[in-house]
Amino acid sequence: HSRKFTVTSEDGQWKPVYTFKVFLAELPTSFNFEKLLPSNDYDIFYESQPGTSQEISKVLQWSSGNPGFKLTGMANSKTDYPTVQIANGFRGKGVKLETRDTGSFGASVKMYIAAGNLFIGDYKTNAQSPKDSPKFGRSFTGARPTGLKGWYKYTSKPVDYVGNPDNLKNDECHIYLRLWDDKDNEIGYGEFIGKETVTQYTQFRFDVTYTNKTAKPAKITIVATSSHYGGDFTGMKVTGSVGVGSELWVDEFELLYE
Repeated sequence: HSRKFTVTSEDGQWKPVYTFKVFLAELPTSFNFEKLLPSNDYDIFYESQPGTSQEISKVLQWSSGNPGFKLTGMANSKTDYPTVQIANGFRGKGVKLETRDTGSFGASVKMYIAAGNLFIGDYKTNAQSPKDSPKFGRSFTGARPTGLKGWYKYTSKPVDYVGNPDNLKNDECHIYLRLWDDKDNEIGYGEFIGKETVTQYTQFRFDVTYTNKTAKPAKITIVATSSHYGGDFTGMKVTGSVGVGSELWVDEFELLYE
């Protein structure tokens, strides 16, 4: 949307007209994880657009690996899933993400639901290639965010499944933002990696670095996971180093703009 503004000098002789383009974002710019869709199985988070009547349209639905965990038959209630809503967020409710062991499939294949995760995108279980189950990103138009901030705490467990990298001693949490243009080329990326246990909610903040400084964003994802390398798979077997029992709590995310 374009808007025109006229600036007038005190003597009324100088009246330049400026035209500004105002980009209206399709998504909220802050995310508080307070709302859940009706579900009998597991928690599904959504955000509505602040200051509007779009509550029913549920502007943004978060995805997770919970549908895949359901297939293991290990969840007897919503609280048994790797990604759950908790009452004690930083402000109001929040999210807990936990790296979980799903046991064995057959005599020789050890599979992990590699990590609790939450992301903007879609999830459709692909049992033969778990890494292809999540589809990251959704349409996004608006000004380019310069960063992301939010609140987290983390319990890092020793790596008990050694994969790649093989020198990782303790698990790490990972929160990142990625942007693509309309040709699906990545144009911006920023991340936070938590390497230590943090027992109290602490603010994280990171900048987005743009490799293309003129392209307009067309798609965005925000991802949080309790194990940095928990999404690396070969077939049904995790290849990333993870520590079972690692827990990441997150709340109050906000896109940053200069």
